[in-house]
Amino acid sequence: MDYFTIQGSTPRDALATMKRLYGPEARIHSHRPVRMGGMLGLFTRPGVELTGFVEPAPAAPQLAAPEAADLTQEKRKILHQAPSGANLQRLAEEVAAMRSRLDAALPEHAEVAVRQAEHPQLAALDALLLRNDFSAPVRHRLLGQVRAAFPLARLQDAPAVHHFVARRIGRELRLAAPLTEADSAAEGPRICTVVGPTGVGKTTTVAKLAALHALGGAAAANGQVRIVTIDNYRIGARQQIETYGEIMRIPVASAESADELKKTIALGQDADLIFIDTAGRSPADYSHLAEIRSVLDAVGRRGSTQLVVSATTKCADLEEIMRQFEPFAYAGVIVTKLDETVTLGNVLSALAAAGKPLSYCCDGQVVPQDIAPPSIVRLLRSLDGFRLDRALLEQEFGAAAAPRTNADAVPAERGFAGNVVP
Repeated sequence: MDYFTIQGSTPRDALATMKRLYGPEARIHSHRPVRMGGMLGLFTRPGVELTGFVEPAPAAPQLAAPEAADLTQEKRKILHQAPSGANLQRLAEEVAAMRSRLDAALPEHAEVAVRQAEHPQLAALDALLLRNDFSAPVRHRLLGQVRAAFPLARLQDAPAVHHFVARRIGRELRLAAPLTEADSAAEGPRICTVVGPTGVGKTTTVAKLAALHALGGAAAANGQVRIVTIDNYRIGARQQIETYGEIMRIPVASAESADELKKTIALGQDADLIFIDTAGRSPADYSHLAEIRSVLDAVGRRGSTQLVVSATTKCADLEEIMRQFEPFAYAGVIVTKLDETVTLGNVLSALAAAGKPLSYCCDGQVVPQDIAPPSIVRLLRSLDGFRLDRALLEQEFGAAAAPRTNADAVPAERGFAGNVVP
């Protein structure tokens, strides 16, 4: 047995070098992170070191006739003692469960191990999840759950596998309570602040929310909905929201500081609901995010915050946006531009990673028609390539199921992002 050691910048590079130098018969024995390059211990860069081995092919011995007969007899004994039927099925299930536990124990960046004998249905499912833009951790976890739950014979039932995966995704989703269900007994108006990065449609979303609640929400009884904008950076932002307000007959005011915002809120004490439109900022623009945060401190405890993100954003960028806006303590996420994409796995993966509920879905520019509370059944049926039974999904989740939080769940199974699923 010949051992070798190979270094590379990434596990993928080291694995490619190993295959190129030692061929497909080479096997990995261990791997560890190392520091590469540099001079006198300086200017090194991170890398990975693989230790592997190659077994030389043994020469086939020439057996005498009696020895060959004894070998044939031994083979028959082994085949006779091999497990079959129910025992073989149970053994396969135990191996699948062990494989799932090993996958869960590996770190998310561990991509060195390559499955050489993946079941075709699992490979097809992984490709389907990738096509829907689900993140790698979510895909790996879902595949592990399918391996543990389905015996080999049932993996051929694609609709059953798809429904199993959709159920895990749907049960992991959290839905926020509509703004109309907020506590209206509190003294003074309820305040909803809308924040988010640039270009996601915050101003249009604020207009949709205001129209939705002024024309058909709890505030419609009194007709007291107001809009305040603190977006004084984008050219035409104030004119845009004032135009929306004039069409909908909703008062619009502006504020440039915390003191002005306090005065504006004080002047609107007769309102039932006040929406605050903020300036769009990059999540990496920490100074301006802190400036917006200081202005919004004038809202006090009466307010809630909604984060607006675009469905066309990559999953990794969505996760970073949700992390950077965490200081705003947003209570829910509003997803816009659903009509501009055919994949939702990025949004569902990011929501699961952040542990945040979905508040509203926007699928167009028309005010106020193109906004609605989320429907789990509608989101699941939007998954591309999944063979799902709508009746089963509605039986599972209901067309108008009450919003759920993770605290409402009864622990039983693990969800597709690792949380409990009843």
